[in-house]
Amino acid sequence: SGSRQRANSATGILLARGKEVVNPLFQFIKSSDDLRARKIALKIMERFDADIRNRLLREIRNTQQSDERIRMISLLDGYNPSDVLASLVPSLHAQQRELRREAIRIVEAHSSTQAESLLVKAMESEYEPVKLDAISALGRMGRNTAVPDLVKVLKPASVFSDEQYVDAQCEACAALGRLKDRSAIPA
Repeated sequence: SGSRQRANSATGILLARGKEVVNPLFQFIKSSDDLRARKIALKIMERFDADIRNRLLREIRNTQQSDERIRMISLLDGYNPSDVLASLVPSLHAQQRELRREAIRIVEAHSSTQAESLLVKAMESEYEPVKLDAISALGRMGRNTAVPDLVKVLKPASVFSDEQYVDAQCEACAALGRLKDRSAIPA
């Protein structure tokens, strides 16, 4: 409701109810558009269910509704990267733009070798919006180890050499520019 006092009162009431609030709060997380309220609900659930994070990751993998997945993915900041990244693979390849971009936001935040590898695989997607978002994300991550994969997009003998890949090549040039790695200049 925007009132901190009301939020604190509601939190106290939920905490007093015990474990019985976990399932209704989980449903609330899936349906609420209020990120702050979803974060509070997750914190309450963590007090009663030590395995709630694993349950959240399982739900992300199993939920078919993209709006529910987006709401759950937005809560993944601070989770163990390897667990999170494995759960996001289907969302990275989603045709729904908001879902894909929320998954990419979390992957970018982890900025690890595993995260980079997932984006490189997404970059090879047949679905052009997935490819373009992945290429752009590789540039924003700031990891120069992505340079060889981005340069491949520019090579004439690559799978990207067809005229239909001009957008991917332009996006790769922009990503390489963000990385400012001089080894990409010859490409």
